[in-house]
Amino acid sequence: MPYKKRSLYKQDGKVRDYNLFVIVTEGSKREVEYLAPFNIIDRIKVICLTQNEENRGSSPDRVQYRIEEYINEVGLSKKDGDSLWCIIDVDKWPVSAINSLADYCRSNECAHIIISNPCFEIWLLYHKFSNVSDCHIDVSNAHVLKEFLGRLDPGGYNYHSYIPLMEVATRNSKEQDTNISPNDYIPKVGGTKMYILAEEMLKSIGKRRWSKFIENIKHIDVILNEDGSIDIVDRRLKQ
Repeated sequence: MPYKKRSLYKQDGKVRDYNLFVIVTEGSKREVEYLAPFNIIDRIKVICLTQNEENRGSSPDRVQYRIEEYINEVGLSKKDGDSLWCIIDVDKWPVSAINSLADYCRSNECAHIIISNPCFEIWLLYHKFSNVSDCHIDVSNAHVLKEFLGRLDPGGYNYHSYIPLMEVATRNSKEQDTNISPNDYIPKVGGTKMYILAEEMLKSIGKRRWSKFIENIKHIDVILNEDGSIDIVDRRLKQ
């Protein structure tokens, strides 16, 4: 589909020099806090499609609605480095609804579905554990996982301490994924496909920019506004 808002992709007549990652998440907090800071890196642009009054809801059909809304308004182009990543859990939704969303994503060459089983917190735990069975908790229970994650670090979960470990989480979760076929998009219990997105982002960012990013991430705050907008604040600029 051709672009409809050309200003997003070109400036002063020059073709953009970054890859676009459009992120659509089921969750509205941890996933967004984790991924939104990547937008400060100059080799990629990360747009998180958050919920607002018009598209509120986390079910697979509401996630698809946000995808369709964006594509219809802006458009995507694979040849220009655009990709859209739909990040959902399996803990609350029937398999039929997840399959329907997966079919929709596969019908668009730019779209991908990324599933964690049972929830996004599994991906976060792979930042700390090579195998989530080492947690010695019920990894099939999303509520248990979220509570455990909150107790894991002093003061509770903080994205500043997890983002620098993304390479570790990528390696750990990929090694534990036994469903590696493109058609096996639902991982086993205790598994996640988030490493696929992480690998693509790391490839686009490059080692030098990644090192600079994780050095500075401790200064970057994500502000989630009530209207669904996101502000990325560099605390160093306030000093």
